[in-house]
Amino acid sequence: MNTPAERSIDKIIVDIAKSVGGVREPFTSTTLRTLHAEKNYTQMVNEIKNHLRLDMRLRLGLVNSAPGKQPAWIGLPAAMPPYGTQAFRNLELTMYVRKTFLAQAPFEAVVLMFAHELTHIVLDAVGSSHHRNEKAVDLATMVLGYVKYFENGHVF
Repeated sequence: MNTPAERSIDKIIVDIAKSVGGVREPFTSTTLRTLHAEKNYTQMVNEIKNHLRLDMRLRLGLVNSAPGKQPAWIGLPAAMPPYGTQAFRNLELTMYVRKTFLAQAPFEAVVLMFAHELTHIVLDAVGSSHHRNEKAVDLATMVLGYVKYFENGHVF
């Protein structure tokens, strides 16, 4: 029998899968590894953004310091336009990433960090109530195809 915590996690996963159109196949890209080796982080983000079918504009800001200990964050609008609308496509957001994180983190952790931050946008744009819950965003990142990066034992 599942514990209350396990039932809660199961419910979140079901809610997320419904809101994003189901569980996606694991994402693999040899291009990402090449881009990481080249330190082409902007193109890495674009590759993941395209995989997540996000058609809004996104800037990548590399920073020396950040609030708290987080390696990255994304500024979300107070009211996210719905996914698929012209207002969403016209949206321009910035993802901020600590330079020290990028310099030290292994490939898988960098991919997870980018995918996690972009998943905040996905969940907010589809109206999910989980878009600001960090653990739920991690679960959603898995649902969206990035589970193998977690399985490899890398977290950020």
